[in-house]
Amino acid sequence: MFKFISKIYKHLLNLDGHIQAPPITWNTSLIGAKWNYLKNAFIDAIRPNKAGQQFFDIMVHHPDEKAAKTACEIFEHETGIKMYMTNPEGAQSFSTNANILIRWIKEGKFPKQIKHIIIGHGAGTTVDDTWHVAFEPNVKIDDFIVQRIPKGEMVLVNCCEGTPKSLRHLIPKDKPAIGKSASEFDSTYTYPAKVVISGQKGIVGGYANGILTLYK
Repeated sequence: MFKFISKIYKHLLNLDGHIQAPPITWNTSLIGAKWNYLKNAFIDAIRPNKAGQQFFDIMVHHPDEKAAKTACEIFEHETGIKMYMTNPEGAQSFSTNANILIRWIKEGKFPKQIKHIIIGHGAGTTVDDTWHVAFEPNVKIDDFIVQRIPKGEMVLVNCCEGTPKSLRHLIPKDKPAIGKSASEFDSTYTYPAKVVISGQKGIVGGYANGILTLYK
């Protein structure tokens, strides 16, 4: 009985590694992560980071491509990390990204091997190599990346996928960043942001709550 209870305990806390993600803690749990997100959003509202606020103000006002590029340049100037937006359509969905990432960078929670970030809405799915920029079906996200980022470099990608029901059985259960209909910085076990290697097809890891997981 003790072994059975121990097995259940380890499974619930992801101590057995059935999901390729960190063990469950307050900060990575659904409730804890959402609490931290709301707490930090409140802090950002009353004591905003200047660059994060400038980024937010641009993104919430339906920017065109030029304005979205300016927002990404503001982030790069603040952090030294290059950011690209695939398409400014629906940019307000990414308005808090800069504040979240700047906080983790300052706290030492951002992977040093990642020097590039891609944001924007995505469609299609990596499970059948149709992942593409939303509203631009002829622009694959892999191609968008390799045209801008040297091959072999690691990239953080905050773009969704849209895996049709007929293909969802192909989504690996232990790799939560693959094939999912959302991409979130506070969702360790369900919808983490994606990590890719420029020039290499497929998703090699996930990043959420300030923790990088590279898939085996």
